[in-house]
Amino acid sequence: MWNQPEIKINLLLIRHGKTPSNREHRYLGVTEEALSGEGRKQLEILAEKDILKKTWLLFISPMLRCQESAGILFPGKKAYPIEEWREMNFGAYEGKNYEDLKNNAYYQKWIDSNGTLPFPEGESQQEYIKRCHRGLLTATKIIEEKIAREVADTAKTSSANEITELREPEKLIAESQMTENPITESQPRNVTAVVHGGTIMALLHILAGGNYFDYQVKNGGGYCCKLRLCGEEWKLDSLEEITI
Repeated sequence: MWNQPEIKINLLLIRHGKTPSNREHRYLGVTEEALSGEGRKQLEILAEKDILKKTWLLFISPMLRCQESAGILFPGKKAYPIEEWREMNFGAYEGKNYEDLKNNAYYQKWIDSNGTLPFPEGESQQEYIKRCHRGLLTATKIIEEKIAREVADTAKTSSANEITELREPEKLIAESQMTENPITESQPRNVTAVVHGGTIMALLHILAGGNYFDYQVKNGGGYCCKLRLCGEEWKLDSLEEITI
């Protein structure tokens, strides 16, 4: 790795567009479901926003609704799937909504626990947060590797240009030093993640603290975070909600 004190990232977290289950307020976790017509229209409006125009790196949940959403927002752009950023496993509650579950005694206990009890046959809030944190570490490694490649390519090009006119002995010395030039300034990179509502809540709980449910967001909405990676720790400078 290069001699770099910190990495600055403008992280845009976007929830995928609406699906039929979202419209009916059903728990949609591990089930694959395509976007609805309404969801596609939501994203077509969002795609016109300037905030999306200069994305340097794109992450997605590998689930269909996120793949489709990213395709509408960033047509033709390479996306890096983060496996750990799949939606929560809602277990026995998958596909059900409040009307289906309101008379279920355990469901009432789950509500009373502020969602901290595990879903029957599914995940708990803490298990899911830990999973999303592992995904954040994976994404961080991809960011670091991409910047390192860019730094190496820039240093190589710059050094090659500088040594073109040198005499042969000086040229050989310069070539041996080409990969040793450290980057001296970190420019903010614009990173976007098209993921699930649960993923956004988990990641912002990790990055900003507060209650997991503080960061609920509608389909097609999200948050813009200004972050700095200092050593192995992400530090949040600002957080702003975005809406369609």
